[in-house]
Amino acid sequence: MKLYRDCHAKEIGGGKINVRKASTLNPFNLFFKPSAYAQLFASVIEGDEVYLENTKADIVRGNRVTIGKGCDIGIVEYKEDFKQLKGAAVIDSCKL
Repeated sequence: MKLYRDCHAKEIGGGKINVRKASTLNPFNLFFKPSAYAQLFASVIEGDEVYLENTKADIVRGNRVTIGKGCDIGIVEYKEDFKQLKGAAVIDSCKL
């Protein structure tokens, strides 16, 4: 998922979830200019492999979870691996 504007979802689920801010170098941006502050807002995000940027979520669950820059996450629940990158805020994490 590439963020052009703010997005809201109650729950997101899938095998591989990848959320990033849209690149300004994409030709598609001639029609839809990405917002510099675009963010995803969700209650729960759950997947096997999860990579998030610019996301605010209450709960993130997955086997392998990476929380990147611009994220504000309440709880991360993971089974195999959890990485919190620079510029990410996570209140709590637990291995299941």
